[in-house]
Amino acid sequence: MGAILMLSMPMLAKGWDVTGDGQVTAADITAVYNKMLINDTTYPETAYDVNGDGNVTAADITAIYDVMLNGFPFETTEYTVNGVTFVMVNVDGGTFMMGNPDYQSGEDYYNEGPVHQVTVSSFSIGQTEVTQELWYAVMAIPC
Repeated sequence: MGAILMLSMPMLAKGWDVTGDGQVTAADITAVYNKMLINDTTYPETAYDVNGDGNVTAADITAIYDVMLNGFPFETTEYTVNGVTFVMVNVDGGTFMMGNPDYQSGEDYYNEGPVHQVTVSSFSIGQTEVTQELWYAVMAIPC
């Protein structure tokens, strides 16, 4: 017997719960498949367009599978600087232990201790590398 993949919907998550039952399951994939195959209208028309591209296609099914397998995607923020648009991924801060517990033993990485608590504030990081076009835009250098 196979395992059932299911995720509860966070309050702000949207789009993947086609059936509106508060979970992302194979039923959501089936609903999109039925919309594509037989033009099923059981759910609101906008519910089937999971990825929000204006079309109901296999890409919507893939988006649901991605959420089921990998969890909900990170929240992102889009910015435009001097006509160049880029995306930043919002990263939640947290606390963790960092360091090498064997730092005094003379082993490799001896200088990576002692173990200590580190707290990192929430931050945003670029979704992709900075392109030359973006660098020129940020630096206000004409291309």
